[in-house]
Amino acid sequence: MHSFDHYLEEYVPHFHRLWITGAMAGWNHATTGKLEYAEESAKIQAEYCTLLAKPVAFAQLKAWRKDGSVTDPLKEAPPRPAWCCNTPVSRNHPN
Repeated sequence: MHSFDHYLEEYVPHFHRLWITGAMAGWNHATTGKLEYAEESAKIQAEYCTLLAKPVAFAQLKAWRKDGSVTDPLKEAPPRPAWCCNTPVSRNHPN
């Protein structure tokens, strides 16, 4: 298999497309109640899961993580204030 960077270049556009179209289908279903959007959302979710369920790619990702090619960028990021995430209040409000 290629490098981790090549993997990202190849797969991220697919993930992004599915994420956006799936979110829109889910939103359309939630706001209109139309069954066609629920079916579209389910189809996209299945495609997304299929893309993630490739045993060879998953094994390679685990190997890259083990050898240090893949790291967790959140561990390197500066800490965020508690009010900006995981709270019931607006992200734009500091309280």
